[in-house]
Amino acid sequence: STLPLNLFRSALTPALLSPAPLSKLAISRVYFSPAAENFLNDLLSTMRLTPEWLEGRMMTARGGRELERLIKVWCIISKGSHLNLLGQEGEAGEEEDEVGVKDILSVLISGVEHRLRAVKEGHDVATIVRRIVKEV
Repeated sequence: STLPLNLFRSALTPALLSPAPLSKLAISRVYFSPAAENFLNDLLSTMRLTPEWLEGRMMTARGGRELERLIKVWCIISKGSHLNLLGQEGEAGEEEDEVGVKDILSVLISGVEHRLRAVKEGHDVATIVRRIVKEV
């Protein structure tokens, strides 16, 4: 299931507006599992190869990197990770710093919907992205 956009924004806003923003170190410690990395790469490639359905800024390499960062930030916030907002050391051996396919799916539509536009009349971005996810 995906996170509704308003809940997604309300969950991220306090962390992004806090006096101690997410450090680059904390974000750099979060990594994609091999399955999640392959899934995201396949997903972005498929989205780029369907210009008859979607167009927008998410189709760029920069858009893909921004999505990766958003997913990592969501993992830190949603998992209450030991990778805290200040980037301090956490306990070794924990797997909270690994992004999985479920993490990608949790934020995908909310994270890309505002950046893409459905090309065909009568179709919305969320429906098209769900269809692409099923293909991947």
